[in-house]
Amino acid sequence: MLCVRPLSQKEKDRLYELLDHPEPQVRKRAKAVLLSSEGYSANEMVPLVDLTAKSIRKWLRRFNEEGVDGLIRERKSPGPPVRITKEQRRRMVELVLTPPQSLGKPFTNWSLAKLREHLAQEGIRVSRSWLWKILKEEGVSLQRAKRWIESPDPEYALKKSGWRNW
Repeated sequence: MLCVRPLSQKEKDRLYELLDHPEPQVRKRAKAVLLSSEGYSANEMVPLVDLTAKSIRKWLRRFNEEGVDGLIRERKSPGPPVRITKEQRRRMVELVLTPPQSLGKPFTNWSLAKLREHLAQEGIRVSRSWLWKILKEEGVSLQRAKRWIESPDPEYALKKSGWRNW
């Protein structure tokens, strides 16, 4: 069982201060360290701190190695940075604003999965999370995307406008 090392009074004081930190994740980490110092296991803490046992163990290890500062500082995730060109970003936004049926698609609105699949067919590979982030950064929301309703009725436009020939 992974436990935190014995805490100094100064560390305890700082951890209690972190319980009021503006970032909820930092508060959870501090609470996990304090609970561990009281003998709780990672599995016992899961419902108390709303983190996974794996995450709790990661933060306990980080605290043991780096102290309180290790709980506050985020590290960059491993792997190469995502390389999406401006042209690809523009295409993503353009697609969201284009009725899918005008591209021969059998649906009337885009979902992240459908958009991602179409982009892959165009050679633009992007994860769902990056696609969502990019659309958000560009000020586009799938929830607010216009839905296109079509009807085979030749008088649909007249009926839709509220004017009818009686």
